[in-house]
Amino acid sequence: MGHAEGAISVDEADPVLRTTRRQALKESYRTMIVHMRHEIAHMLWWRLSLCDDFLNTLRDMFGDERADYPAARQRHYDGPPADWKQSFLTTYAPAHPLEDWAETAGHLLHLTDIADSFVAAGLSSPQLPHLNWDPYSEPDAARLIYVAADLSMGINNVNLSMGLSNIYPFVLSDVSRRKLAFVHDWLRRGAKGM
Repeated sequence: MGHAEGAISVDEADPVLRTTRRQALKESYRTMIVHMRHEIAHMLWWRLSLCDDFLNTLRDMFGDERADYPAARQRHYDGPPADWKQSFLTTYAPAHPLEDWAETAGHLLHLTDIADSFVAAGLSSPQLPHLNWDPYSEPDAARLIYVAADLSMGINNVNLSMGLSNIYPFVLSDVSRRKLAFVHDWLRRGAKGM
């Protein structure tokens, strides 16, 4: 999935092209669904930006979204900061506060869907709060993130035993967990019309 001057393309459906871009951009993974969730996160930001108190709290957590975007994008192509893993989920997130938001919100969607798919498949884990737990309605961000990350590690181990890639090859720093919780709480507020 990509865009050039407003034209949307799906050229990344080609696995060779997608892998080439992933490697060139030093990304842990790159799929159509990952890109789609990232773009959905931009739309969610726009909707939340209509709330009176959202932008000030966003700036406290992610930085000022009014920062020069073209300059930020150029810095991104020069490479992420050496210590990016301490505060960001991906190499793209440090590029700009809006990209950090979109990457973080996209990751919250990944983690929630991993947990939801696990439960929907009838699988069980001592980490699940209860048998019919619904990750999408979980009010406690810390619980959702903890359970989803734990389930992801287990599934990663199963995949690795078969020579497959990790489904979620990320380490959640304390800063990233706080950002994920921030997104979770704002998406819940937004869903309630607050």
